[in-house]
Amino acid sequence: MLMEAMTETIAKRVRQYTDLARRATELEIHQIKGFAKGYGYRVGSDFSGSNHAWNAVNLDGRWHMIDCTWGAGRPNEKGEFVPEFENYYFMAPPEELIYTHFPDDVAWQQIEKPVSKEEFIGQAFLWPSFFKYGMKVGSHPNSTIQAGSSVEISFSAPDSVLFEADLIESGRLLEPHYTFVQQDREQCQINAVFPSPGEYVLRLFSKLKGEEGTYKETLNYKIVADSGVEEHAGFPLTYEPFAQHKAYLYLPLTRFLEARKIHTFKLKVPDAKSVAVVTVGKWHKLLLKDGLFEGEVEAVAGPVEIYARFPGSLTHDCLLEYSSR
Repeated sequence: MLMEAMTETIAKRVRQYTDLARRATELEIHQIKGFAKGYGYRVGSDFSGSNHAWNAVNLDGRWHMIDCTWGAGRPNEKGEFVPEFENYYFMAPPEELIYTHFPDDVAWQQIEKPVSKEEFIGQAFLWPSFFKYGMKVGSHPNSTIQAGSSVEISFSAPDSVLFEADLIESGRLLEPHYTFVQQDREQCQINAVFPSPGEYVLRLFSKLKGEEGTYKETLNYKIVADSGVEEHAGFPLTYEPFAQHKAYLYLPLTRFLEARKIHTFKLKVPDAKSVAVVTVGKWHKLLLKDGLFEGEVEAVAGPVEIYARFPGSLTHDCLLEYSSR
């Protein structure tokens, strides 16, 4: 109820400002009513009726889409409005806005091939950063994914974009080792495993390299897993330098390493001067061969970490952390 009251208050103010703008500028402005996939929307869910309104303004004979409400801010987890300007929603391209905004009148989609309600529900749930950063949908164009105990999702993005991902089950954020994101040039990959059969929400976040502030929500999937993984399955923890330097891990792509066993390590760290596996204070240098750092290391009980040294630095940065037992 709080969220609905807040949304209605904002919408009322937007209508007032729209009327003032129309009178002041004599622009041709049309109010569009429809359904929008807001922060409370569950990925892949059906809906009935309208829950939102936005505008179209006619400039030089062409209609442009404007959503002042979404452009002004967003609700937080408590349902409180947080002012946060988002310029994307002022003249957003119709072929992109249709991923989140579905007008009651199909004519206001303003795209060559109109999207049906079923297609709107089924398509991937994309946020402004997806388009602003030049990303493209790849292996999974639909919002709902049927999976076994794991899934691998690929998409493309400029190598100037950094990513994080997380997994939610029944409203609960799971531990970070259930997801793993990495990028090889402009090809990006999300791996996820599921602790048990059921429904999950996989969220991808992004920001530009060197950009201040937090990662922005970028893409959401609903995943229906028909089975779960063993208790200790998952992926190694990643640290900021792994993404910053566009490292890519080939082996071992797992969370736990068996102690007293030799494991093969293989990864790409494009601008690293040296890379080493560290086991309880002992450093094992990996050899550079054909652009990849490789080597065999015996794991001992405790953390197993991968460090890299980069040009201009006398110290090593931690890229990845495994557990061994």
